[in-house]
Amino acid sequence: MKFTHKNLLIILFLFLHLNGFTGNPMAFSSIAQSLALKSGNLEVDQYAGNSNDLAYKNSHFYTGVRPSFSLFFLPATIVVTQISKLPLVSKAISSLDSLFISNPKLPPPLDPGKFIVINFLTIAFTTLSMVVLLVKFLPSRLLLPVLLLFLFTPLLNLTSSFYVQTLTTVGLTFLGAALISSLPERLILLSVFFLSIGDYTSLPLAGVVFLVWLVQKKYSGLKFIFTVSALLIIFIGFDAWFNFRVFGSPLATPYQFRHTNAYIHTQGFLGLEPVNFWPGLKYRLLSPQEGLVFYNPEIIVLSVIAVTLLVSQRFPNKTRWLALIIICWFWFISASFVDKVSGIPGDRYLLPLLPLVFLFTASRLRPVLDRIYQKTYFYQVFLAAATLRLFWNWHVAAVKGDITTSVWGYITRLFAVPPVFIFAKYLQTSLPNPTLVSIFGWVIAVYALISLVRILDGFVKSEI
Repeated sequence: MKFTHKNLLIILFLFLHLNGFTGNPMAFSSIAQSLALKSGNLEVDQYAGNSNDLAYKNSHFYTGVRPSFSLFFLPATIVVTQISKLPLVSKAISSLDSLFISNPKLPPPLDPGKFIVINFLTIAFTTLSMVVLLVKFLPSRLLLPVLLLFLFTPLLNLTSSFYVQTLTTVGLTFLGAALISSLPERLILLSVFFLSIGDYTSLPLAGVVFLVWLVQKKYSGLKFIFTVSALLIIFIGFDAWFNFRVFGSPLATPYQFRHTNAYIHTQGFLGLEPVNFWPGLKYRLLSPQEGLVFYNPEIIVLSVIAVTLLVSQRFPNKTRWLALIIICWFWFISASFVDKVSGIPGDRYLLPLLPLVFLFTASRLRPVLDRIYQKTYFYQVFLAAATLRLFWNWHVAAVKGDITTSVWGYITRLFAVPPVFIFAKYLQTSLPNPTLVSIFGWVIAVYALISLVRILDGFVKSEI
């Protein structure tokens, strides 16, 4: 797929949906660590009020998430630190301090405006980089479904914001494409890379996928292999060095020394406790806080279809076992995780699974989908359904709506909380005039939908 003006509009649409403009505790923890690294230190004591995701060791604070995650924020940290020396820029950055939502249980935050700018620049660059990687390496027939998947499902929360689970999501996207494309080397290696630098719980899967690549004994792109390997060594090497310097062992992790909710990480490995599986599964499925049945049932449906296809149809053994292991692993860690508050409607440890089961299932059902694609109204209907799906996630869930709300109550709330609420949520500000904003927001939503339909229509014609 080439970077035509129509495809660039899709990328722009994704960019405009950047989530978490003002950041999240995980990002702020990593930004604090990147600022410390910039100044030649490891301790982040001065930023103890900027995030509750911090580790505490020997009377000092450090990042409470994977150390190498802070490397992603380092380029923006260097740039913002330098330009903030200019009086006018420094004043502009300070004007953003009021957008920072401080935690009353923590000390007053330091330089919150700087954190917001660093976070925004990082997620903007990361989002666009993801799209570039997808355009460059994914088969063209998979690119459009993946972008729609990222735009109109709960994955929007991970793919347009920045958590360690975001990297896992990208890794599983490439793995899903590899599974339905006879495991090409580049897709496998990209999957290994992102799974390795994502959430710790995806590390075992990265090892499994890496072994699959080794068994194939087909090493064609030596330059590509070297580049990916070098980057991987940098990230994992930094983790080992940091953990050894701060916590005394390269195998230790900041999660074991969390300043807040430390109880989670004293129960099992990285907060995973197998005895929690059945009550945890019930909570992940049915709880009004983040139950998958309510917030993202597509994960359940697609997982069941994917497993059924794997068991009932003929597949290469590598494809069959690799897909089964990964699907089962994500459901296991989700149910076994003892923390009941993930901060995202729908469990954030299951959300990364969505692109894999989606791509795999769509590939196996392609004959059926091909017949549907022949209908001229397919994309209009699909986008309308996807838009309603988007509203469910970002209007009911974002305002902490009651799942048991009646249909009329839901419709009333939907119009009372218009699409522009999304942007207000990013800015973490109140709506100035709900009625005016509601009308304006729905005009924007309808125009965006019509524009996207035209873009996709042009895309389909160009592909044909």
